[in-house]
Order: sequence, then C-alpha cells, then structure tokens
Amino acid sequence: MKRRCKCAATTLAAIGLALALVQATTGHCQSDPDAGSPGNEFYAKGDYDRAIAAFTEQIKSRHSFSDAYFNRGLCYEAKKDWKDGVADFTAVLRQHPAMYDALVERGRCYSGLSDFVNAEADFASAFELKPGKPDAYLTRGDSKFNQKKYDEAVASYTKYFDLTLADHDKIDPTVYMTRGEANYMASLPAPHSPIWRLTSLSCRQQRVPSPN
Repeated sequence: MKRRCKCAATTLAAIGLALALVQATTGHCQSDPDAGSPGNEFYAKGDYDRAIAAFTEQIKSRHSFSDAYFNRGLCYEAKKDWKDGVADFTAVLRQHPAMYDALVERGRCYSGLSDFVNAEADFASAFELKPGKPDAYLTRGDSKFNQKKYDEAVASYTKYFDLTLADHDKIDPTVYMTRGEANYMASLPAPHSPIWRLTSLSCRQQRVPSPN
C-alpha cells in the first residue's frame, strides 16, 4: 500500500485505488478495453511522467477520453501539480458534471493550491451527490487539517470512519493517526495566548544545551 501523505492532503493509496477502479465505480465513463494500458502500468510503478505521456496520447486519440483525463489528473495530483490536476478533473466534469470521484479529486487539488473556497464547493457537491460515500469526508478532513481548522478536520475524519466502518471497509491506520494529531492540535491553546507562548518558550529552553 502506498503511504498516505497528509501534509500535502494527498491520499496516494486512495488515488491508486481510484485509478484501478475508475471505470467500475463512476458509472459515467466508457470502460477501457485495454485494461493493461501503458499509462496504468507506469502509474503503478510511480513513473508519473511516462504515465502522463501515455494518457495524453489517449486523449489525443480520444480513446476512453474521460477516463484518460481522469487518470492523467491523478498523475498530476501525485506529482503535486495541482493546477494541471484541476484542469484535467474540470475537463472530466464538463462531460460528466455529476461524477463524484472527479469532484473529490478536484477538491483535493484546489486544497493543494490553497483555494479552499472552491475545494469546499466541490466537497459540498460530492456530499450532496453521495452522502453515504466516505471519500469526500476524508479529503475534506485533510483540507481542514492543512488550514489548521483542527476541530472541523476531526469532525470530517470521524464521519469518514463512521461511513467506512458501516460499510465494513478497511481503514488506512494512518488516518487514525491524523485524526489523533488533529485532536491534539485542537486541544492546544491558541498561538496568540500567553499560555501558548510560555509553553513554546519552555520547549525551546529545554533544547538549549547546558554550558560546559
């Protein structure tokens, strides 16, 4: 399993699953008869540049057009090329405005660009489309964490847990760690408070080596 990178709000394990199952889960795109396409193989190896080139060729040939845009967007996302990711997921949504997965992934890219207004709009649309599906809650939790809105991050992660466990799916253990960290950060005094400054100062003083 690929390691989940919360600092960039990129759940790579979820991205890999989405790439493998996009045709089966969306219900919108044409299924790709070439299940072993070079783009998928390059992506699985972490060779995102070659995967992007392969999916670009698919787009030019208009073979599995929406799927190619979606999968290329996942590659840009994995490279943290958020702007290009937004462009590709937007191209998918022009053809399939109610595609849940594209909304979630575009929201993730908007969050990577610190465009939290548009990110929240995409998450809200995803919630409305499929309120019982957990993916958008996880991605929104990462977005809130990166905004340092820890209480809201905890609420989103908790909703993700509730929906995932109800569906008897397995949860990446690192998500529990992220929620725990968000809970801890939410419990700390605000940075501007005298208590916080005293605590920070004490920590720094503890790291100063004793004079010889």
